[in-house]
Amino acid sequence: MNYHIIVYSFLLFFGLSCKKVKPLETKIDFPAAYVVNGKSNSISIINIENDDLFATAKFEKGTWPHHISANATKDKLVISLVGIDLSGGHAGHAVASDSYLIVLNASDLKVIAFQKTNEVAHNAIFMNNDTEIWLPQMKEEGVVLKLNAENLKEIGSISVGNGPLEITKDVNGFYAFVCNGEGNSVSIIDASTSEVIKTISVGTEPVGAWPASNNKMYVDCEVSKEIYEIDVATLEITDTIDLNFTPAYVAFNSVTSELWVTDTQNGGVHNYELIANQWVEISFLITGTGAHAITFNATQTKAFITNQSANTVSIVDANTFLKLKDIAVENSPNGILILE
Repeated sequence: MNYHIIVYSFLLFFGLSCKKVKPLETKIDFPAAYVVNGKSNSISIINIENDDLFATAKFEKGTWPHHISANATKDKLVISLVGIDLSGGHAGHAVASDSYLIVLNASDLKVIAFQKTNEVAHNAIFMNNDTEIWLPQMKEEGVVLKLNAENLKEIGSISVGNGPLEITKDVNGFYAFVCNGEGNSVSIIDASTSEVIKTISVGTEPVGAWPASNNKMYVDCEVSKEIYEIDVATLEITDTIDLNFTPAYVAFNSVTSELWVTDTQNGGVHNYELIANQWVEISFLITGTGAHAITFNATQTKAFITNQSANTVSIVDANTFLKLKDIAVENSPNGILILE
């Protein structure tokens, strides 16, 4: 049986009104996928034990929520509501008047903190033992803001390259990686010192450096249609993959040792194997129009892919590379996160 529960969140606005939330009637005490629906201003919760939609939570303030991140203890979520539609591409969107940052309790989606942001911020991540949230500010002279994770008060800032888009971190949390969309570079920040220790030139319009369990980061460049592999141990580029499509997201499956790259143009996902020290494309699977983000479950047996234009999440068998199911969510699903 499916449960579809609409939860209306009356959020804090400029610190003047109270944070009032009607929590979920049933807590999320099962392995779940959290799907951010940009156009609908909502989060869909999928129970990944039975692969069914469980609930949908609505935002009342802010528009176009984008990617979603969790803290290390997996009990808090942070989402940037960017205020603009990024489904057609990530660059050239530096002006928005309705950008917000929200921190939620993962078990019932209760609001912990909420605040308006001065600049467009594509996403945010928890850093330094979950005591801080780092937030890139997309402007010509790029900055990453450091915020107190409890109250979202600014405690510092870090200068990065031009037009920073997504901020991510390696699987161990030693470094933050900021893709500078206008600077065609990746700024690498030491988490312990908050200093940029290296800037690496990559292809045209890098969007995100996606972490992998093989101690690499995979940078997708939308305009030059390339993937750059950065080794976390050396902070050097160790490989480049030339594509014939615009990449949207990269994920590494540690069980099959495959790279999965979503293809928004053709509505699907490509997988690659490392053969003779080169990434070679093995196959392509159609998932849905506007294929975007990818995540795997803990056992790496299933992939979950958001399809922004189809308004679905595709579940794919990671061993056979066959689609198992499409789950209808709300409009323009983009970011996705699994907590188990």
